[in-house]
Amino acid sequence: MEFYTNVSRRGSYILYRGHENGKHIKRKFKYKPTLYTQSKSNQNDSKWKSLDGHNVNPIRFDSMREATDLVKRYEGVDGFKVYGNTRYVYSFLQEKFPNDISFNMSDINITNIDIEVMSKDGFPKPEDANDEIVSIALLNNIEGVYHVWGLKGYDPDKADKALGRPIIYHHYRDEISMLKAFIQWWREPQNTPDVITGWYVRLFDIPYLINRIIKIMGEDDAKLLSPWQLIDNREINIQGQTRQTYDIVGISILDYLEIFQKFTANTLGAQESYKLDHIAYVVLNERKLDYSDKYKNLNEMYENDHQMFIDYNIRDVFLVDRIDDKLGLIELALTLAYMGGVNYTDTLGTTAIWDSIIYRDLCRKRIAIPQPSQNIKKSYPGGFVKDPIPGMYNWVCSFDLNSLYPNIIIQYNMSPETIISDKRSSHITPDYVLSAPKSVEHSSDDILAASGVHFKNDEVGVLPRIINEIYTKRVGLKEQMIASQKELEELEAKLMSLKE
Repeated sequence: MEFYTNVSRRGSYILYRGHENGKHIKRKFKYKPTLYTQSKSNQNDSKWKSLDGHNVNPIRFDSMREATDLVKRYEGVDGFKVYGNTRYVYSFLQEKFPNDISFNMSDINITNIDIEVMSKDGFPKPEDANDEIVSIALLNNIEGVYHVWGLKGYDPDKADKALGRPIIYHHYRDEISMLKAFIQWWREPQNTPDVITGWYVRLFDIPYLINRIIKIMGEDDAKLLSPWQLIDNREINIQGQTRQTYDIVGISILDYLEIFQKFTANTLGAQESYKLDHIAYVVLNERKLDYSDKYKNLNEMYENDHQMFIDYNIRDVFLVDRIDDKLGLIELALTLAYMGGVNYTDTLGTTAIWDSIIYRDLCRKRIAIPQPSQNIKKSYPGGFVKDPIPGMYNWVCSFDLNSLYPNIIIQYNMSPETIISDKRSSHITPDYVLSAPKSVEHSSDDILAASGVHFKNDEVGVLPRIINEIYTKRVGLKEQMIASQKELEELEAKLMSLKE
């Protein structure tokens, strides 16, 4: 079995990391993409069509740059349309893995990391990295051992027993020696992560670590953290603030804070705080190591009780590991990534994974996707909400409909290619439908939505079909989960009866 773990593009090359028959593989491909142009004749040997039903012919290019040049050359030219996916990482993955992608979770190196910094002036700034890194703790699922690098003595035999795993402590006399040893260990093939996780690592631990290595050792040493020796510096905007982050090419960063916010919004709801201490209490009824009765701050603990300081560092890794043991959010993110044929980090967004799911579905049916178009942004109506009539009422009933919006899409066959663009009942509105004395009559040749839009009903649309398939799988998995939970409860009951 082969599956990918990270796919990146550099110039004309695709940089590929994955697993094949249980072994890590790293390969570089000169990718030759295929795009499509509209056929001028009715003959269609390729059997490929556009979304609107026109015959299209494939064109194989020698490089990704050559394909992109063609798209730019004919952009806006009437009578010459180019079809196909110019997000070449996705098209590469579709060609390499055209069907459902299976993966083995136990083969994927997921490294959970936390660094400690001695700041002389408030909270350390990752973009400056002026303060010394004094310890690094990590745990990966392959080895199952805490590795800690530090600058003072520490006895693993005296560690907090609640940490539950063996600890290997690497002791160095100065920060540069420690960071060099850490990088050397990291670069060993069995230690190089496929995924980096941890609490707030994308905006603190990783940028601080890289910037600190650059500052005191040089950029070439920082690049050694990447299996391709490539790191990309990016600026992102978060709540009006510009923040620095890095992409370590070949490794996916799945910040556990971000995947927690993404995947628990509908289950655990919004939290009053997203600090690790609070989330660990909510999920596990556990806390970070509390030193407040002994020391005023981390600096004082570091100077006076290094044993406790390292326990504190390891416990942050321990808590993230325990949270994921309970919630399984990393496996959820990976499952979604392989469902969509995207990189793991794409699951933290919304459009990329859906774009790829739709693209892969259309490819199986030999339908070439259109090029993205630049549309003027404008407001559009959302879901209809009827204005309430204030007052006191008896016999009030509340309904919670199962997956309402997806099922509305299925019910009305809503999809871009099913819209009948030249037919619209402008007098039909939600208010009109609600106030109509009888059912609104219309032709049986199409489906009329309450917005006045008509949809074709002679063929199931792309979106309704995909949503129905995913929804059906979800229902099946939920039934399996309930059955497994029942079996587990029965087994636990039998074990308890044996103990009695």
